[in-house]
Amino acid sequence: MSSTWASLPSASASTPLGLWLTQNGGVASDLISFGRAGAASAKGKGKAADIPAAADIDKGYGLFACRDAKDLVEDQIVAAMPRSLLLNAACVIDFANNSEAATGGGEGGEGDELSEGRPVQPSPQSCLAACLNGLMADEDCGIDERRALLVFLLWARFCVPPGQAADGLGPNHPLFWKPYVDALPQSLETPVFFDPESDAMQLLMGTGVDDSTNAKLKKLHREYRQMLPHLRSLVEDEEVDYAEELTDLSFERFKWADGIFWSRIMSFHSTGSTEEEGAPDYHLVPFVDFANHALDPKLRWHLGDDGSVQLRVTKLGAESGFLAGEELSISYGEKPNSEFMFIHGMTLPDNPHDCVSFRAPLIEYAIDEGSEASIEAKTLLMRFLGLRPMVDVRSPLDKSGTPLRSDDMLVLLISVAMEHDGLVPEIAGDDEHFFVVNGEVVMDKDELWRVYNEASCPDLYQRAYYILSDLLRSRLHELAYAAELEEHPPKSQKEYFLFVLREGHRSILEGAMEFLTTKMQTRK
Repeated sequence: MSSTWASLPSASASTPLGLWLTQNGGVASDLISFGRAGAASAKGKGKAADIPAAADIDKGYGLFACRDAKDLVEDQIVAAMPRSLLLNAACVIDFANNSEAATGGGEGGEGDELSEGRPVQPSPQSCLAACLNGLMADEDCGIDERRALLVFLLWARFCVPPGQAADGLGPNHPLFWKPYVDALPQSLETPVFFDPESDAMQLLMGTGVDDSTNAKLKKLHREYRQMLPHLRSLVEDEEVDYAEELTDLSFERFKWADGIFWSRIMSFHSTGSTEEEGAPDYHLVPFVDFANHALDPKLRWHLGDDGSVQLRVTKLGAESGFLAGEELSISYGEKPNSEFMFIHGMTLPDNPHDCVSFRAPLIEYAIDEGSEASIEAKTLLMRFLGLRPMVDVRSPLDKSGTPLRSDDMLVLLISVAMEHDGLVPEIAGDDEHFFVVNGEVVMDKDELWRVYNEASCPDLYQRAYYILSDLLRSRLHELAYAAELEEHPPKSQKEYFLFVLREGHRSILEGAMEFLTTKMQTRK
């Protein structure tokens, strides 16, 4: 291999973050470095000509090729961050309870004496520990992995006393994580930060993201108020009334910490990790989490046997190589544009995984006597079969033209079944793992499909098509409300991403309506 292992390349090492990574075991080949991402390339494969160069968006860092490389092999490791630089809930709790004095490398704590006879001031981590311990002791509030990391992000960015990170700081020094936290985006452009009266919020109408955003804001407001008495511990200000919003830790800053968490977190459990039971799942991984998303990534992240997080070359990367200056991306997963917008504030043109999602239409159409019991049985059956109570409508996947995958169609059929059909699932006895539909025991999806076949249940399918078409028409009607805002070219990168979201949804909905219209006419 032509690449060599070293500390981070000079372009990266010249930054505070690069120096910090180098000094603490972060390594990379001479093929890869990080820097500020460009306006058009930061998130996905947008058309650069359509995105205003002066878009006012904090794009953060990206990873880039340092030079041309043609002799790569699949799974070649190009960077690795050691376990000691992985930030998780256990790390946060340990960091809070094992502090070094803010003045230097020695262990210090409340009550220790300096040589001149003055007591050492309480470590800044004591405020962090007080907040975490308070949450743990609060039965009504509590703490989980996400909340531990949220509290840490708020403390590290807004509550740590000013100071300059220096060489040789131990991992329990209050300034140890400062270079990483300072490199995180200082602002976010996800929908929870949109002005409620802005064009951007209007452009979300009809995408479903508007409803998700409103629900998210309500949930965050409740959580913020619940955590506020404990967040007060972070600021050490006796003048602050715990019932009032904290200036240093306002709701806007709480939203920032939540946004950083969801947009950058890496789930180790999703990799099938065999780490010990109870090991943390969610991790923030410096350097690796600066990689942006692409449909055709040349890198992927991998959890090493030694607990490190590695960046490895994909098959595409090995076949096509790297070009100097090229942005090197990973995949965030096969997600629809609504999810990319909600979590990352971006979308992808021609996203093959795009879809329009609807909640399973259970309540609106369960009008028979005893409907509450039938809704419960339907919900339990979906859970038993591993089905999400959602119906995702997509562009046709094959020549049949169907906009629904098998699981989505099954959810729809379960949802609209009615008592007089004899097709509503029944729970046999007290066992929630034993269902009967139309006299047939159902233990898996294949058995339910044999009951719900179109030839023997024509009325069920006709009802499903009509109900779905109503949902599609309603969503298209909502999209039309803000259509006039799309009559001009996008004024910002944010508007461009929203236009892509809306156009993708409109195309999917119109294609699905055409399919359903043909289906329903054929059945008449």
